[in-house]
Amino acid sequence: MIIGTVHSLQGAQCPIVLFSTVNSPEDHSLFMERDGKYNMLNVAISRAQHHFIVFGNMNIFHPEENTPVGNMAKWLFDDPSNEISNNFIYQQEVPLCTYHPTLRLSTTEEHIQVLHQAFEKARHRLLIVSPFISIHAIENDQLVPLIRHTVHRGVDVTVYTDSSLDYDTKTNQLLSRAEEGRNILIENAATLIEVKGIHNKSLAIDNHTLIEGSFNWLSANRHKEYSRHECSIVVSSVQADEYINNLIKELESREKTFQSLSKPTINLDIDQKYPGFFTKESFNDCTEEDICRIKQKVQELGIQKTVLPPYIHKQRETFPRAYEPWCTEEKEIICELMQKTNHLSIFIECLQRTGQAIQIQIEGKNN
Repeated sequence: MIIGTVHSLQGAQCPIVLFSTVNSPEDHSLFMERDGKYNMLNVAISRAQHHFIVFGNMNIFHPEENTPVGNMAKWLFDDPSNEISNNFIYQQEVPLCTYHPTLRLSTTEEHIQVLHQAFEKARHRLLIVSPFISIHAIENDQLVPLIRHTVHRGVDVTVYTDSSLDYDTKTNQLLSRAEEGRNILIENAATLIEVKGIHNKSLAIDNHTLIEGSFNWLSANRHKEYSRHECSIVVSSVQADEYINNLIKELESREKTFQSLSKPTINLDIDQKYPGFFTKESFNDCTEEDICRIKQKVQELGIQKTVLPPYIHKQRETFPRAYEPWCTEEKEIICELMQKTNHLSIFIECLQRTGQAIQIQIEGKNN
């Protein structure tokens, strides 16, 4: 709830706006139509998404006057049903609007379904906080192809886990099920981060959906006879963005003991498109040696298309491989670069083509 003057609502939107005129008939001027301008009333009225309710002395409104307040009066008095009686009692069973939509999960099946949907819906970032990790849960839910496909779409899949909970208390060794689970996440290009002292279980999809509760996303026993009763709340509202940002800050404030830094090699499909590859969170593991080596490989491909109109010859002065057909070897070089960076400038430097041509080839779109 926001309480304040009209100025405090600048740029905001609310389902319901309660507007108090704070004026009486004895007032010589009304602040809401100062200098005969509509600015104040425009801001106040346009903030309401569903309902704009006016409280005040109705004797200040004169619909016969061609003024800001007079014109609002025409609207207020247009229909007698606009008036809320003094005996108003809210009796509607269904709310007029849902401001903070939530969903409660209470079964293992519901949690698994939401986890699968998270991989499918994520466009930029999927954040999983699971204090424990088990290969059994990952295999049971068939998460490996989902992780692989999501990463291929250019989504940053990051898993946070606790640095000590999966260790044998007697031997101080990582449990085999946890070690296998961690390894398979890293092998399939998810970023794994171990931090000290976390026990929350969270799932954040981009900046619009947050699921938190007691369910261990990557370790809870999936078999009905052994599984525990776990519950989570799904928040998909304007406040989810704030909650997700707070979650990230909390995780980043914990002491980090491990992070899978480099992008492991994955088998990209040379003919598949990866929308959003260049607009997702920036990463670059390319060294100068990598760039020199790849440029040499591109140069060795040679130029096949030489009979060209003058305008292409002109463009090739800047981009030597402009309008050259994409061969299999060059597509394989693209896949190699995609493992290391999403900086378009490096692709342009290595492939000697225009940025637009490279984006079309990788993302399948023409900007």
